[in-house]
Parts: sequence; C-alpha cells; structure tokens
Amino acid sequence: MGKMAKSSLYVLACLILAGLFLRIWNFPSRYELRDVDELGYTYGGMLLWEGLSPGFKMSPAGVQTWISWLYCAGKSSINLIRDWGKDSLPAAVRPFYAVDQALFETYRDTSTLRQFTVGIIVLISLAGVWAAYQMGFRRAGISGGLLSGGLTAMLPIFVQASGMAKPYMPAWSFGIIAHYFAALPATPARLTAGAIFMGLAASSRIEMLLFFPIILWEVWNENRSGKFIRLSLRFILISTASILLVSPWLLTNLLGNIRTIATVRLSAASTQDYLGPMMKDFAWLEGLSLVALLIVIGLAISPRDKRCFHWVLLGIFLILFLTMLKPTPYGLRHHGATVVAGIVLSPLALSGIQRFYTKTAIILSVALLILPALHSVTTAASDRSAYTPDRATEWVEQHVPPGTTVYLSPTLHDPLPTRRSSDALWADVTSGQAWERKFQQSLSRFNIPGSRTPRSLSEENMIQERGNRRRWFILGAGPQNELPRFDIKIISGGSPFDLTPDEAISRFVENGGAFILRQLRQPEFQRPPDILGVPKATWTGLRGQSVSVYLKPHEYH
Repeated sequence: MGKMAKSSLYVLACLILAGLFLRIWNFPSRYELRDVDELGYTYGGMLLWEGLSPGFKMSPAGVQTWISWLYCAGKSSINLIRDWGKDSLPAAVRPFYAVDQALFETYRDTSTLRQFTVGIIVLISLAGVWAAYQMGFRRAGISGGLLSGGLTAMLPIFVQASGMAKPYMPAWSFGIIAHYFAALPATPARLTAGAIFMGLAASSRIEMLLFFPIILWEVWNENRSGKFIRLSLRFILISTASILLVSPWLLTNLLGNIRTIATVRLSAASTQDYLGPMMKDFAWLEGLSLVALLIVIGLAISPRDKRCFHWVLLGIFLILFLTMLKPTPYGLRHHGATVVAGIVLSPLALSGIQRFYTKTAIILSVALLILPALHSVTTAASDRSAYTPDRATEWVEQHVPPGTTVYLSPTLHDPLPTRRSSDALWADVTSGQAWERKFQQSLSRFNIPGSRTPRSLSEENMIQERGNRRRWFILGAGPQNELPRFDIKIISGGSPFDLTPDEAISRFVENGGAFILRQLRQPEFQRPPDILGVPKATWTGLRGQSVSVYLKPHEYH
C-alpha cells in the first residue's frame, strides 16, 4: 500500500469516525420522541406484519417498514416457538396468539423497536459516507473524497435525520451509494447494484426520483457508445422492479399517493412563508451555498473535451435547485435530492483545481466543511438539550385510579386503554361515515363547500388514521394482566378524529380526569393554561420545557 493509499485510508477512517461520533452523540434516549411522524413510520412494519397497508402518505418508507416487519416477525416467531408445546390451544390458532402477543408488547412500548430502527439507520448513513468518499476520491483525489465524504458525515440535516426513525437518511444514503456504482466504469454487476440502490432510495422517499437524471448521466458519461440506450433501459427496469418489490403499496395506492404529493407540493401556503427560512438553512446552517457555487463554476469552465457533457449535468443540477423555489412547510428535508446532488457533484467540480493545485483543492475542501462541521455540533447539542424526561405513564399507572379518563398526546409508551375505550377509538375511524368526516376536513382547508362528497379514494384517504388507531385497538384486547387501564382520549392538532388541545382542556375542566401535557409535543402551549390548575407531577428539561400531569378532582394522588 503506497503513501497516497494510506493517506486516503486515514482520511476515510477519520470521516467515518467523525460521522459515527456525531450520530452516537445525537442518538435519542429511550422515551425521547423527537418527531411525531416517528410513530407513524415505526407502525408501518407492524401494520404490514398483520397484512395491512402501511399508514404512509407521500413517503413509502419501504426499507424502514421492512425493518419493523422483520422485528415483529422475529418476536412472533419467538413467541410461537416458546409456546409451541402448550396444549391449551389448537396448533392452527397458535400463530394468531403469537402475533397478537408480539404486537401488543411492541405497541405497548415502542421504544426498543424505535431505537433498533435508528441504529440501523446510523449504519446505513455511515455506508453513505464510505460511498461518497470513494466516489469523491476517484473524481478528485483526497480533496474530492474529503469534500463529498465530509458533507455526508457532517451535514447538520444528515446528523439530525440519523437520530430519528424516519426514512430520510436511508433515502439519501442509498442515493449516494447508487451514484457511486453508476459513476464506476460500467459492468453488469455494478449497474445492477446501482439500480437496486436507486430503487431503495426512491422506495424510501419518492422525491429521490428527481435524483434519477444524475444517475442516468453517469451511465451516459461512462458509456457514450451505442450501448447507452440499452444500458439505461436496463437500469430503469431494475430500479423500477426494486421500487415495487420493496414498496408494492406505491402501486396499490398509486392514486392516493399522487393526490397526497399534489396536495403537499402544489397547494401549500404561500411560498414566501417558507422560502426564506429554507434558503437560510441551505446557505448558512448547512453551508451549501458555497458548494453550489463551486459546482456551477467548476462545471461551467470544464475542459473543452468534457464541456458539453458537464454543461448537461450543470443544467440538471440547476433544475433541481430551482425546484427549491416551491418549498413545502417541511423545509429542506423535502429537497433531499438537491442536497444529495450537491454532495455527489462537488468532487467533479473540484477536479479541475485538484489536477493543477492539489494543496489548494484540499484547503478549499476543508474550508467548505467548516460551517457544516460547526453547525452539526450545535445541531446535535440542541437536540440533546431539548430532551425532557417523561415518566408520566408510570406516574399515572401508580397514582390514578383505573378507569379514569386520561387525555394525552401519544408517545412511545402510554397508559393502556380499557376495552371499551379501545373499541370507541377504533370505531371512530371505521364507522360508516368516517371517510366523509375526513374528506370534509380536507375540503375545509381549501375553503371548498362540501356540497357533494366523492366516494372514490375514500378508503385510501383513511389509511393514515386507521394505521395510527390500530395501536389502540390492539392494546385494548391484549393479555389481561395487573396493569391498570384507562379511558383514553387522544389529543392532536391534525386528525379530525382526535381532540384538539382546546377541546381536550374544555372536557377535562368540565368532566375531570387526568391530563398529560407534553409541551414539546404541543408547542402551542408556550405556558400551561391556568385553567388546568397546579400539576401533580412535572418533569423539566434543560430548556425549561416540561411534561406535566394535571388531575381533576384534585384528591387523586
């Protein structure tokens, strides 16, 4: 191994260790729910294990869904093997009880599955760091590998997404890995691998299809002969097969997906509400403005023999960048294809400098990584400081009489519902008119009168609600043990079947019960309303945000 190879290996090892350190430092605590969507994505594989469609929206979350599916399948298999010798049940029905027990235990405390999922996501993200470095080194030596690998390891949005059970980081990492294989000299095995990983990326987040033209450009760049059309068609077919095999619900719910994508992408609030903050994040927090400038300049002044090919690539990148001008309320994470494009194209733009000024290229790479590195540290520190201990469930189970009405915003571990409460929550989303109630709420967002409610797509429109409520349905009829059960009322700001915070407070004040107020989950409460009274128990985080339990009447103790 030569000196250059050793240097390259050391740089790669440092980047992977830096990425690993940031991700371990940012790893969530057991009951720390950083985003409400983590629950829905985690439930996806549990629903699929039952044979139901995952409760997805515009994100198929294929890889993450199968992680949860395998977890539940493993627990069910253990239960079945452990209880196989019992004679109390016929063999034909034992699998039903094994599955029911596994799902009950997982829904009861989802923290282990969530942390298991996040752990796998961290490993996938580190594989992305390796692929980004290898591709960058091939394009522009150590400077190129340092830049692309460093961005993948230390971008704040990547570090933050690696700490949540959501499909963003797998989608971005698989896109980078797909690009690595496509950028190598073409062989059938490499093209197949690239196509499969591209399928995994798009089956995790559908907007990664926007990254597909860059992958095809790489196939074209490596195969400028007449083989390009044949190779590209093969690549597209394998990618499509990979997408549908991993996320077949994309096809079975095609119209619903298109409807949701159009709703989120095209009918969001006015652009100026979101464009400024998102571009500020892109330029300052992520430090990608100078990387984008490097790509524009580097590709525009390419050598004459490559200029026309690089100008095509530059055009694709600029189109991706222009898509950011129509943002959604969810910020930069909905433009992951553009961020990934910036990472994988930066070494190519740097290659001209590296060819003649190697030290300058390395210095430039280090300079471009300063902002992302600093802000990834502050982002991870901010996420850690936002942690608030949450022992409300244990406290309610110990101090509140069984059967009491409990108002709560769902998290990873909640009090168990009574059978009656469970059935009522499930009936909300399965009643004959539930679909109409959901559609009427959707119409109200567009100020459209509900004179006629279409019945087409009504079942698909209910997938998310039924997926979220499935947990409570299963918990209501699980193993009958000594744990207390309560009349659960769910607080939410989105679903028409949940109570709004104001409705929950009004009912609590009028009828009594227990009210679990999680300020992180209900940010509209900058301070608890005085009408709730004095909390019986409170847990406070470093930022002053708290989890509190209020009781009425106050003699509960």
